[in-house]
Amino acid sequence: MLKKSFSLILIIAVMLTSLCFSVSSESILAGDVNSDGSVNSDDARTILRMAVGLDEITPETKIIANTDGEDGITSGDARIALRMAVGLEELKYINADDTDESYFEVHFIDVGQADCSLIICDDSAMLIDGGNVADSSLVVSYLLSENITELDYVICTHAHEDHVGGLNGPLNKFTVTNEIIAPATGADSKCYQDFLDAVQKQGKTVFVPDAGYTFSLGSSTVEILGPITEDHEDINDTSVVSKITYGETSFLFTGDAEREAEADILEAGYDISADVLKVGHHGSENSSTYPFLREVMPEYAVISVGANNSYSHPTEEVLSRLTQCGATVLRTDILGHIIVKSDGENIEFETEKNNGSEILPDAESTTKPTEAETTEPEATEPESETSAPSHYIGNSNPSSMKFHLPDCSSLPKEENRVYFATRDAAIANGYSPCKRCDP
Repeated sequence: MLKKSFSLILIIAVMLTSLCFSVSSESILAGDVNSDGSVNSDDARTILRMAVGLDEITPETKIIANTDGEDGITSGDARIALRMAVGLEELKYINADDTDESYFEVHFIDVGQADCSLIICDDSAMLIDGGNVADSSLVVSYLLSENITELDYVICTHAHEDHVGGLNGPLNKFTVTNEIIAPATGADSKCYQDFLDAVQKQGKTVFVPDAGYTFSLGSSTVEILGPITEDHEDINDTSVVSKITYGETSFLFTGDAEREAEADILEAGYDISADVLKVGHHGSENSSTYPFLREVMPEYAVISVGANNSYSHPTEEVLSRLTQCGATVLRTDILGHIIVKSDGENIEFETEKNNGSEILPDAESTTKPTEAETTEPEATEPESETSAPSHYIGNSNPSSMKFHLPDCSSLPKEENRVYFATRDAAIANGYSPCKRCDP
């Protein structure tokens, strides 16, 4: 009898050990952000610091700290962790594979001699600038191709048309769930007024943050570093400068900030070191000064610039400075759309085209093929004026239901526009071709 009891106890012990091993090897204890195998008051305190921006949220801790299963890390997650610690809440386990779901991408959209960047982190998205007015439809089409349904944040770095002009389309197409950020300094121009009107239609006002303001975008952290002051004659120096940190990688966006604004940020003592620098003012000689670059020390420098532009951007002086600080330069006029991906430790690039450039010889041509490129994937010649457009614009007004080419003079109002990647898609959705532009 004693032997049978001992054997039964042994079997139960083995089963419990096996169960514990299964849980520990395949599951992670929710709330255990300190990774000590338990949930205690220290974990609750750390989660609370994450919620208020005092501790960094990494891709892994974003999932582990989310004890309530809702979006974002809040004080509610810390409260549940504390209840777990004192036995008032049952412990929860999450699948270890879930910690691999976080991702981070920056899309430098090729808008010629202008600026537009889309940042995607986990299920959140932010747009920094929108190119010129003429780029509005292109930007909307690009966002739709990335399955963007809403924007968490929009940043207008400053009031020049090549940054604010194209924001009207995205703001009329997508709901912005949080702030629309811009400097206090505006401009007496139609495109800037259109921007303000679009902000108003969102039921919002422009949010002007102080330097040092931080917020979360998914599991990344965005810090506003400038402008320190807007008391500058040049509107470029009012540019919103932001640094995004994802795990151990960081990205610096400078708008058109020039020498004086760069000096302000250096004097304020902010940490501007970054792996990837979006080069200021399209590579203008008055931006990316030696003192500024010495603090940034980027591994990569992305220049948004138009081919054969009248400003001679990027200047030889800036290219020389970037070379001297050891940065690999990538340019939209050569590579088209440029996508940066980070896993929190490593950075990799994908580009729309290579064109035989030696600037990024290993770049893969994997992004956003046009309809013409899809049918002829090996073609390397630039698209002719008769090439198929990359998108079509429909008029959702029931009295119209026509679709147009992007440059048609009969384009509908922004609020009535719908976008299709192909002509067949437009027709399949019940739209008929415009007789004027004959798409």
